[in-house]
Amino acid sequence: MNRVAVFRRMRDAAQKILLAGLVVATVAGTARAEIGSYIVFDLNTGVILDEHNPTKPWYPASLTKLMTAYVVFRALDEGRITLKSPVVMSENARREPPSKMGFPVGSVITIDTALKIILVKSANDVSVALGEAVSGSESEFLRAMNRESRRLGMTQSNWTNPHGLPDKNHVSSARDMAMLVQQIRKEFPEYDHLFKITGFKLGPKTYKNHNYLVGHFPGTTGMKTGFICSSGFNLAATAKRGGRELGAIVLGGYTSRERNEETAKLLEIGFRARTGLFSGKRRTIDDLRHLSVTAGRPVDLRPIVCGSSRPKTAYSDRSNVVPFDEVDEQQMANAYAANGRDAFNTLFTGGRDEVTLSETGTQVISYLRKSVPVDPPIVLSMGGAEGPPVGVDPETGEPASVAAGMIPVPRPRPLLALVTDTNRIDPAEVVALADSVRRSAKAAADPGASQSIAGEIVSGETVSGEDGAIALAEDGAAMTGANETDPAASTSIPWFPKPKPGE
Repeated sequence: MNRVAVFRRMRDAAQKILLAGLVVATVAGTARAEIGSYIVFDLNTGVILDEHNPTKPWYPASLTKLMTAYVVFRALDEGRITLKSPVVMSENARREPPSKMGFPVGSVITIDTALKIILVKSANDVSVALGEAVSGSESEFLRAMNRESRRLGMTQSNWTNPHGLPDKNHVSSARDMAMLVQQIRKEFPEYDHLFKITGFKLGPKTYKNHNYLVGHFPGTTGMKTGFICSSGFNLAATAKRGGRELGAIVLGGYTSRERNEETAKLLEIGFRARTGLFSGKRRTIDDLRHLSVTAGRPVDLRPIVCGSSRPKTAYSDRSNVVPFDEVDEQQMANAYAANGRDAFNTLFTGGRDEVTLSETGTQVISYLRKSVPVDPPIVLSMGGAEGPPVGVDPETGEPASVAAGMIPVPRPRPLLALVTDTNRIDPAEVVALADSVRRSAKAAADPGASQSIAGEIVSGETVSGEDGAIALAEDGAAMTGANETDPAASTSIPWFPKPKPGE
């Protein structure tokens, strides 16, 4: 047995021993001091207000749908789709396990409706159908998700599906999710309203938002929940008060109540913290991009969260929880002083245990309110789409990839037609094509040369066309769906048309 194998066995054994200790402590009712991983930060400045294990690998669960939404927003921004473009329920999407809408195969909704469904109901089947609609196939959409992650510096994230269902290779971290949340808010403020929808009505049913902070935490601007047994209860939340907007990523809650309470606590204390000129130098989200990451596999919380015994947290006994709106400022100051902290003047200067209202520690404060004013559920409907299904060739009806299916294919024409049709062709392209013809003629006269017009196009780069650009694979073949079913086509240029008679 080599050293690597021995190390892996020792590491796995250590993780099992640690997890066993967590299970015993949890079942016995011992409240842990901190949740698994979290980060709270200022969305505008990127300043980090508090963090714990921000680079620890974690299963994101349905927080994945934030990345799904981001890729869709990018496609909308680039004009490849519109909010009214159709999303068609495929057999592949229909097979996804719950949470799901259960639409029959062939059902059609709009991109706008699909976004609202995945962010409120967290429907896995609609997430897959949405990815297929944007990219032509689920696999192409996953490539886009991972490509965007790398571009944003989310080096700990790897996406194997568009919804977050269990997969050992589907991983992210609090740091990466914070980067994504900040980017969404900064780049696409026009879609802010999608993240704080309280619920929607579709047919006879009403679906409520799983994010409890919407409707119970003042200033909340929404975002997304996530849960699988292995991840525990996750939440990405944002809130805005007095010109400041904070974000919090909380991963690994043992219960949904603990997740909600801990997130509310981090945001509440963050809003009351001093972050002005004299608050000292703090790290920012940009600093985290260069932070060394925590190696290893994510902790699997399944034995605790979905074990035979219900896990205990500081909030399990509701008789010991005091609602925030029943506590006055003096009580709050006394509670913080009793825990060794300066109430709201400096940030998290002591431990991060729950703030208690007595020295015996028998009561904890809930930072959630009984209720805050919110908008009523919106009404959604089936249908309403305009245009052909995105990612499908309108002439053949066959699926097409993002590269070849979303962008109009250039069509070669005689040089005279190119010169006169200036509304559709940049004159500079005429010169480029003329150069290609001259090089081709030269190559024909020189047997030692091998280049041709087609040979220059098959270069593994991007070729400008009359309506845009078309990406080519590294082997030079256009990335179309035809190549996946016809191996012989991978050595040719399937989209390059033969000249018509007379041309």
